[in-house]
Amino acid sequence: MKIKYIKNKKNILTMCLFFLVFIASGQQRQINGSVLADDGQPLPGANIIVENSKNGTTTDIDGKFKIPADEGAVLLVSYVGYVDAKIKVTSKLTYSIKLQSSSNTLSEVIVVGYTKEKKSDIAGAISVIKMADIAQETSPNILSNLQGRVAGLQINSGGTPGGNDTQILIRGLTTVTSGSAPLWVIDGVQTTSSSSLNPEEIESIQVLKDGASAAIYGTSAANGVIVVTTKKGKKGVSEFSFKSEITVNKLRDKISLLNSQQWADVEYQAQQGAGIATPTHPVLINNGSGFTIPQYLDPNGLQTAANTNWVNEITNETVSNNTDFGYRKGTENLSLYTQLSYSEDNGVQRYTSYDRFNARINASYKLFKDRVTIGENFLYSKFNEVKANEFENAILQNPLLPVYSNLGDYATIITGGMQDKPNSVANLWSNRKNEQKYQRFLGNAYLDFKIIEGLVFNTTLNFDKGTYRFNTATQAFSANGVIPSVFNNITTDDVDNDYLATIFTNTLKYDKSFGKHRLSLLGGIENSAREDNFHNNQINGVNITDPAGYTVNANAQYKTLVGKVETFKISQFGSVKYVFDSIFTASKLK
Repeated sequence: MKIKYIKNKKNILTMCLFFLVFIASGQQRQINGSVLADDGQPLPGANIIVENSKNGTTTDIDGKFKIPADEGAVLLVSYVGYVDAKIKVTSKLTYSIKLQSSSNTLSEVIVVGYTKEKKSDIAGAISVIKMADIAQETSPNILSNLQGRVAGLQINSGGTPGGNDTQILIRGLTTVTSGSAPLWVIDGVQTTSSSSLNPEEIESIQVLKDGASAAIYGTSAANGVIVVTTKKGKKGVSEFSFKSEITVNKLRDKISLLNSQQWADVEYQAQQGAGIATPTHPVLINNGSGFTIPQYLDPNGLQTAANTNWVNEITNETVSNNTDFGYRKGTENLSLYTQLSYSEDNGVQRYTSYDRFNARINASYKLFKDRVTIGENFLYSKFNEVKANEFENAILQNPLLPVYSNLGDYATIITGGMQDKPNSVANLWSNRKNEQKYQRFLGNAYLDFKIIEGLVFNTTLNFDKGTYRFNTATQAFSANGVIPSVFNNITTDDVDNDYLATIFTNTLKYDKSFGKHRLSLLGGIENSAREDNFHNNQINGVNITDPAGYTVNANAQYKTLVGKVETFKISQFGSVKYVFDSIFTASKLK
């Protein structure tokens, strides 16, 4: 056999450089940079997002940022009052980005409190989300679509389809209301839940982050306020819209876990580190230099030693779909927007799911030469979900344990020296029919009356009606040849809850401009009421003897839990705002 040697050092160097570049090109790099105004001043709190991803960050007090991005990716840079910029990532690792100021954005009209104002007239901390960016997302959960788009807004997803357990933080973990959920104002309706919102029906979103901008809502706004305005008809427009999307769901990031041999090696080293000269284990065999994994985990051969990646076992790629059909029409007097939508989101965790049907109609009509406007915003939403989260159990489970025993059923720990975590695949299967069912009717009816030029009276009745249904449908599974004792003497629930919240608001607003001066006065009174009804038929002492067979024990206890909570609130509020030459703004809230 002949062996050829490369004698040319230049060829060797070229090949080495080629392989280094090839390896580096497939790796995500840390990009550093700064965002500056057109006058060179740093812009703290600017948003930087990697296009077509949820990877985002904000600049610090010096306008500096760090973000991981691949070469060829595009950075979307935005800041209130400045023109957005798109920066393509090249081989450079450091970027200095200058944004150009935009006078157009300052004249944009946004919804704040009980009024609409120009950005230039607002002194508080308010972020405006561009709906064109959110439209690129495919999640039916509005919170997932907001992630990474607002400076200081923290969104923590629980990982369930539909995202109804997502936590959103604007001002930290706890405030005066002993919670963290912000106040949502959806077309004027105040609520703490965004669960029924469809991103496709939203026109604009404003996040009121500081006390000054949200003070008009009182203590209800202690955790911040998110103002949502849904779509309306546009003058001169008559159009149908149809949108249908199919997406594939999978874990974005791989979770690295120990394999079986690595787990055995760590166990051996841990015992040595604890001063045990001859490590021992109920299952593993000491070979003098480490642990050897036997063929079976138990003396009866029920479980063959495996090399299970439990995260892979509980997750899979799923297909979700979203379909929207809408109609929009606008004339001199009429504004109409209607939409029907259906979303189905199958979770990346096995046997979890979410589906939602929405029907919306927003309409308004002007009478008596525009002096009177009557209108309504109505939303009906019906959504069902099967929730579960087995990630913690899967990550902590022993890789030696197989998913299935040699009897063909599920495998669970039957020997000592291994974690006491349950079989996550079995738990997900057992929970797959525990569907939670919701219905919600949300909206308002209003009337605007223009008394004289600049003076407008508004009366609005807001309502939020919801129901919740749940009936225990857990199914038992066999593990190692028997049904586990966890399915004995369980408690079943038959839940039927509902609530009704109403807010009756009356405001009087006066706007007057004279020369370079502009004065705005607002006064209002609001009556709020909420009634929550709880009903649960419980049976304590039920055995699940086969996958769907429920047997009530002779000594079972039957309970009917009934409750009602009623709250009432009457509030008065007012504000005075003075603007000089669109430069100086002074305001007072009460």
